[in-house]
Amino acid sequence: MRNLLIAIIIIIVIAGGFLLFRSFSDQPDVEVTQAPTATTSATPSAGVGEQSEEATTITYTSSGFSPSDVTVKSGDTITWMNNSDQEVQVGVDPHPIHTGDRELSGDGFVLTLQPGEQANVTMTTAGPHGYHNHLNSGQRGTITVE
Repeated sequence: MRNLLIAIIIIIVIAGGFLLFRSFSDQPDVEVTQAPTATTSATPSAGVGEQSEEATTITYTSSGFSPSDVTVKSGDTITWMNNSDQEVQVGVDPHPIHTGDRELSGDGFVLTLQPGEQANVTMTTAGPHGYHNHLNSGQRGTITVE
């Protein structure tokens, strides 16, 4: 009986510590808003995956990200838009540890968007930045910053 009580107390302490840690972990420094009813995405300009100087929108649906691979200039803004009926968690590669450049997820481990939400992040670090849906790591893409 005593061992059972000790085990229950340990489980409660571990669960409480986990919840406390999650509440103090890095949160994305982005503003998440409800998506407007009508939206437009930037269209490719010179080559496949290259975007014009308009804001670049990456839309998430149940099929994944579209466009999944884009090229932007340093200082450009990416708008993440969730047009699915489920939560999406945009995480930087590699999965599941998210040790890449967190700039694309608003400087957090993941950028969580509920259905209908959108968020803007500004990309400044040059190079390729891989990302994925943390809840379905097969859905992925790359943002290349020039």
